[in-house]
Amino acid sequence: MFGIRNYCQNRDSHLEVGDTVKVWSDHNSPDAEIAVIGPDGEFVTGFPGCPDCEPVRGWVDAEEMLQVMNWAAEQ
Repeated sequence: MFGIRNYCQNRDSHLEVGDTVKVWSDHNSPDAEIAVIGPDGEFVTGFPGCPDCEPVRGWVDAEEMLQVMNWAAEQ
């Protein structure tokens, strides 16, 4: 997620809730808030770059996100 109130550059943006979804082409962010959710619907902890943190990690750049996505695909 990279909209208002997510843990990313847009967290304190002047946007209104939902604006990022309505007009994707007008908004971007160099980072995002991510979480890994397992097949059981539960949050997964201990993913790359976040061995001891909460299941939701903020301010993740594209390279880190790709590492987590690749890790999740291998699980």
